Parts: sequence; structure tokens; C-alpha cells
Amino acid sequence: MNLPPTNSKEFISSPRKPDALQSMPTQHFTDQRKEIMKTLPTKIPEVTPEWFFTHAVPELDSALVDRTITTLKENGTIHGGRWKGFKQNPSTRKELEDVVFAPIQAISDAVLDAAQAILRRPVTARTVCEPRRVLKSDSINGGYKSDAIQMLKKTTAPPDLPTDELYGPDCVTSYEFKNEDTAAKVNQNREQLLSNASNMFFADPARRFRFAVTIENTRMRLWLLSRTITLATSAFNFITEQKHFVQFLMATSFATRQELGYDPTVTRVHIKGPYKIAYEYSLQAADGERKIYRTCGPALFSHQAHRILGRATRIWPVQEVNEKGDVIDNDAVHVLKDYWLGEDSPTESQIQQGILEAAAKAQEKRAAEEASSGSSGNEENVNEDPKQYFMNILHDTVVELAPGKPDNTRSYLSALPPSNCPALDLFYDITRPASSAHHSTHNAAISSPQFTMTPPSGLSDYPKLAGHIYESRKHCRLVFDELGTPLHEISDHSTIFNALSQAVRGLQVFHDAGYVHRDISTGNLLVYTYKNGTTMCKISDLEYARLVFKDRNGDDNTSPKTGTPAYMAVEVLEEKYKFRRERNTRPLPGNGTSNFADRRPKANFLHNYLHDLEGLWWIAMWLLFHTLPHSLSEKITGSDQEKSQAEVAADVLFNIGISGSTARASLFIDEWDVHTTTDYLPSEYEGALAYLDNIRVALADAYTALENPLAELEVRLREQAITRPVYGTLIRLFEGMRGSAVQNTVYVEQRRRELRQKEAKEKKPKGKSTASNRPTSTKRKAKGKAHPDLDADEDEVGPDNDVGHQPAKRSKTSKPVNAEAGPSTRARTSATRKAPAAKVPPRRASGPKASSSNPTPPSPPRTKRVTRASSLLTKKKQ
Repeated sequence: MNLPPTNSKEFISSPRKPDALQSMPTQHFTDQRKEIMKTLPTKIPEVTPEWFFTHAVPELDSALVDRTITTLKENGTIHGGRWKGFKQNPSTRKELEDVVFAPIQAISDAVLDAAQAILRRPVTARTVCEPRRVLKSDSINGGYKSDAIQMLKKTTAPPDLPTDELYGPDCVTSYEFKNEDTAAKVNQNREQLLSNASNMFFADPARRFRFAVTIENTRMRLWLLSRTITLATSAFNFITEQKHFVQFLMATSFATRQELGYDPTVTRVHIKGPYKIAYEYSLQAADGERKIYRTCGPALFSHQAHRILGRATRIWPVQEVNEKGDVIDNDAVHVLKDYWLGEDSPTESQIQQGILEAAAKAQEKRAAEEASSGSSGNEENVNEDPKQYFMNILHDTVVELAPGKPDNTRSYLSALPPSNCPALDLFYDITRPASSAHHSTHNAAISSPQFTMTPPSGLSDYPKLAGHIYESRKHCRLVFDELGTPLHEISDHSTIFNALSQAVRGLQVFHDAGYVHRDISTGNLLVYTYKNGTTMCKISDLEYARLVFKDRNGDDNTSPKTGTPAYMAVEVLEEKYKFRRERNTRPLPGNGTSNFADRRPKANFLHNYLHDLEGLWWIAMWLLFHTLPHSLSEKITGSDQEKSQAEVAADVLFNIGISGSTARASLFIDEWDVHTTTDYLPSEYEGALAYLDNIRVALADAYTALENPLAELEVRLREQAITRPVYGTLIRLFEGMRGSAVQNTVYVEQRRRELRQKEAKEKKPKGKSTASNRPTSTKRKAKGKAHPDLDADEDEVGPDNDVGHQPAKRSKTSKPVNAEAGPSTRARTSATRKAPAAKVPPRRASGPKASSSNPTPPSPPRTKRVTRASSLLTKKKQ
């Protein structure tokens, strides 16, 4: 594999969940915005204001709005057909936006005063124009601002935690203003609006949906943002067409919290210690009893909650509490998962139950067949207790806003936009004439290709399209009994290799049931330590699991390409069969990026059992490329030290997109690339690499047998005669790897992080703090100079670190066992990896062969390899 120059000093994070949003909590807002925009479709539904008021906001009699407008005309708030505070259009004013749009607050106050006498209801939220005030947040990256905000009158903060600041979770509606209505200003307005909305969603676990308003010159749009859909109204002149704005203010300012998008089943509580906020989630158990779980640590997974559209998955360590808030069992820590699932999708417990039942029936049938034939079978019994490979689910429910009222899309949006509504460009080409920024020039239906969204995966989690409309979602809450440790938080090779062998056994259950997991990753394989000290790898996150032939039955419209790209099988990334003899599909030389951008599923391609198993191989390879023996890690002496060849190779292989790369495909398929690329790794990993080589060969042989001829692939998958023996082979090989495991290894990323922290501590001046190292207060930042990349009305603000949790402690060790089988010896030139004596007979290399015009060169000699391994971490000479 040809590597890029090793002169990069910026360490690229591992692809445990290769999502740009993963690092957003520590990024500056201007950097966040670019990443947020990537998660949204290019076009959204554009509805009429009338449709918006009928379906998207609390119902309000139009006659009451008319009466309020009459009052506003009588008291002079509306004069001469215009709002009194807007005698001129904003585009004709030379003052800053803060001044030009300041009358919005007075208008809101006047509307509420007039409407309250008519509605005879208390005001629940008021609009204020304080563009320089920073919103305080629960998130580590709080401190965002808007030109105007509609705030709850009664805060959602715990009563014993008063604050004089504007509290971000209390923000019902965000406003963004621009004096001009050019395409550039429209884009900037929407970018700021969506960025703030994303951060507010992330910072508030109790938010189901929210509203927003944009104004460019006289043109106002009303927005609804939720996990299912983002939509906006067509633009209207808010200065001369007052009714729409008045109706919006009346509908939202007198609404209940639930009608404004708040989840009544999530409550903030004040906790003792260095951090102040915890969340209590309530749910209805199967027996009807109300259960309450309080978070007891930082979120185990939450970066998807930054996406406006999608499942918004949050996973927390929790403890059960009673109605008084007392912890029921201090030693019992569970895991709560809160997420938005497709309305028609089965829940995790339903999928798990289906897998276990189908596997049990298949095993009974096979046992009966073997008994009648007098055969005991050739494979070992790997599934004595199939449940041990799965998480124990305590509760799996759909959230109820009230008894019998499930929380789903219909609970806040009475109808989805019609399929023939116009499409609004979310961002405009700034080279267009200014007037073209205001109108949708594309009246395609929502089902048009412009609205097509990529399926949920490690890179994206957009809602899919169901027919001609967006798919409705339901709000789900799941509680697992066990708190496991994801593989990427374990650096001990022996523990991980043991977990991978157990994962093969778990995937055997999927195989028996006729299911595929489709999202094998380090985050979905959890090591749980029992009280007796033994460990078990449990397969979690079954949301994308399905019957292998489900899409053939026409009842599944998702793409087979789901998962985390770093661990996805080569064939799944390309949606091509790569081991067909009648057609050499070996990757062509190029710039390292495959040429298949079409994200729609290729015809007749199936995600099958071998693809899940290949994911385990990629996890093991990822581990070797991202860890070092402790002695070698000590040679990294500076955080900005140039990357080794192994680190550069890791970036090329694992920091990839949903389309994969030729370099990564070659690592699995091409015999020469396998050996030359892994030569960048320390020589201490020779034994593990030998086992992985044999696992790769076993998979390649199975792929070849399965795909030739391709016309019989589905028949072979149904028979399972080719795929079933692979599980036993991989179990023995992964177990054998434990004997080759290197002790005392560390993640390279962790080593560099520790050095950065050490260097920062050494650079910190002793004694009195100076202006350069003194933390800037929120108030001071609000009045300081604006960031050069920000709009004039938006200041640079920093992280808000006064809330959160400490990580929970986890066991990361397990006792090694003797390997049952070593790797097969394979013919190699000059240098061969050595491993324990093999019980598996020698096998030849398999998979597509190199072209005769490009013969495989000999492997580098062992002495050269040792030299390279010992100098992996040395600086490149200038």
C-alpha cells in the first residue's frame, strides 16, 4: 500500500464511530456548523403558513387571531398597515441588526398583552431580543446565542439550582435576523439557525422538537425542527402581513410545555459533587408500574443527538430510584438507551426474541435430522445458552406522554407534508441573482431524488423515505441490566481476542436464526464482567439486524449498506461481490478512493453471514494498528511528534467514508498488500497477525465457494452448508490468538493525549493567572470582539464545563485460556510469521490473484522488518 507523506502532526482520532459530529462538543461553533450542514438533506419541504398552523403548532381559532389584530390596530401597535416599530424596511436601514430588529420584543409583548385578555390563559413563554446574551447550557459546549429567543417563563432547571443566566433548555424558539435578503445572508441565517438548533437538541435530553424563525429584510419563515423532519413555511412579509406572525406568537406563547416540544418523562435533578445536573427518565414497565432511572455518569454514547434528523440515540449509565429520588440499589448500575425509531420498525427486544426463537427452532430441526440419520454433526455445539451472548433487557417501551398516548411524530405533527409540496433549497448558490434566493425553483415532490437520504449508518442517520412521505418515528426507551465495556475502551489484546471468539459464537446464533447483524463494531460488542470475575462479550444494538433475505421479500426498503465503515466488509462497502472467478474484481490502482458514489443498493446484492464475521477481522486489525506495546509507546516523546508509518496506514485504512477505499479493499483481498501493509506493525504482533492471516483465508475461501457460480449464491446461503463450518474455524483461531497476545499495550491516541495534557501543564505559568491563561467569563465574552468568522451579532464563546458526570469504572481484564488451535502454516517467501504449532491443516492462499503482468514481489526480509518495527516511532529526518 502506498502511504501518504508522514509529515502530518495532527493525530486523527480512531474510527470507532467515524462521525464528524463525534468531536463536536469540543469544537468551536464555526467549525461545528460545517459538520452539521453535512447531516441535513439539500432540500426540505416548503409548506404554506396555513398548513403549518393547521398541523405543526397548537390549534388556535382564527377568529381569536383576528380579534387580537383588531386590538393591536386600536392601540397603535399596527399603524398604516405596518408594525409601528418597522416604519422602514430593514434593508433601508444602516444600523446593526440588533437595533433594526429590536422592536420584535415590543411587538411580541403587545401581542401577548392583547391576546391574554382574549384567550384568558396564562403566558408560558415570552420573546426577548438580547442577541449579546449567552445561553447557559448543560452541554460541555454551551454558550450559544440567537438574535432573539422565546423563553419559558418557568425554568426547567432544578428548583434548588437557581441561575441568573438565560438557560438554554428554556429556549422554545430561536430567531435569526439579517437586514438584507441576498442569497449569502439567507445562507448565513440558516446556518446559524440550524447550528444553534443542533446544539440545543444535543444539550437537552428532554427536547422532542422545537420551533425557529428566520427573517431576511421583510421575509419571514417559520420552522419546525424534529428528529423526523425539518420543514419551513414559504416566506411572507411579516411587516405588512401581520396575521401569520401574530398567530405564531399566540399559538406558542400560551402553549403547554408538552405542546412546545418538552418531554414530560425526563426531569433534571440537582446532584451533589463537582457536577450539578443528572437526568431522571421515567417509563411504564410491562406490568404497568412506573419506573424511574437516574443517570449516574456521563453519556456512554450521545454524539448522534447533535443531528437534527435521525434517531438521536443517547445511552446512559443509570440507577433505579424511587418516587422520592432515593437510589434503590447502590451496587446495581444499568444502561438506558433513549432513541427515535421508525414507526414500523421492531424494537430491540422484539428483534432479540425473534432471533432466539428462530435459532432454537433451527437447532431443534438440525438435531432431529442428525438423530434420524445417525450423524452427530461435525461442528462443535457453540450455542448451549444463546442468551448469554445478548444483553439482558429489563424494559423496552415506547415513551408515553400520558397513559395511552405514545410519543411519536403524530403526537406533535398531525400530518406529514403532502408528497406534492414544493422543495426548498436549504442553501442557495451565492452566484445566483439575489432575488432567486427567495423562491423555490424546484417544485419536485418529496419523493424525488433530491430528497433521497442515505440510510442509517456510522456516518449518517437520516430518516428514510417511506413511499412518498417521510417515515414517522416513535420515541423508544430501553433499559439493559448489564453495563458492559465497549471494545474500543479496552487495550488488553488477550481480553479483546477472547471477546472476538465469543462474538463469533454469538453470531452463530444469528446464523442459525437466518439473521444478519449489519452493524458489527467495537461499540456494539460489550465485555461484561460477572461477579465471579469471568467475562462475556455481548452483542448489542440490534436495530439494524434483519433476516438475510428480508429485502428479497419486498418488505424492507433500507439499503444493505449500514454499519460503521471502519469495520464493514469490503463487499458491503462496494455493494459488489469480489470473489467471483468469472470476473476479476480486484481493485484498480488509483488515488485510494473507490469510484462508487451511488448510495442506492446495487441490484441483487445481499448482506450475508460472512460479512458480519469479516467485521470481527477488521476489529482485530484495527486494534493492532491503533495500539503499541508499552515499551514502544514510550518512544513517542512529544504530542506533535510525526506519525509513524503504522499511524499513517491506520488513517488510510480506517478513517474512511461510506464508499470505502481501494487501499482498504486490498488489505483484505490482495495477498501482497496484506503482507506489505502489516509490515508497518511492530514485530511483537507477528503471532496475532499469523492467526488473522488464516482467518482472512478462511473467509476468502468461504466467499469464493459461496459466489461461484453467483446464480446459486442464494441457494447456498439458504442451505448454510458453506457458511456453518466457518464459525467453528474462526472460534478456534480467535481463541488461539490469545496465546499470541502481547501484554501491556496502550492506544497510540491515549499516549498522545497524555503527552498533550502533560505539555499543557508544563506550559502553564506558575503564580497569578495572566490574561492569556485566565478563563474568559461568559459575560466578558458576550461583550468582547466577535470571532472573525462569525457574523457581527455573534461572539466567540467557549465551553461550559460546570455540568456533567465522571466516567464509571469498568473492568478491562480477563484471564487467558490455552489456545485450542494455532494458525495454518502458509508458503511465503523469505520471511514467514510464526505461531504455535497448528492443529488446522496447512492451506493455500485464497482470493483473487494478482495479474500475470504484475507478479507478486517477494516479501521483505525479516531483518528489514525488524529494523522498520524498531524505528516506527522515530522522527523522519529532515
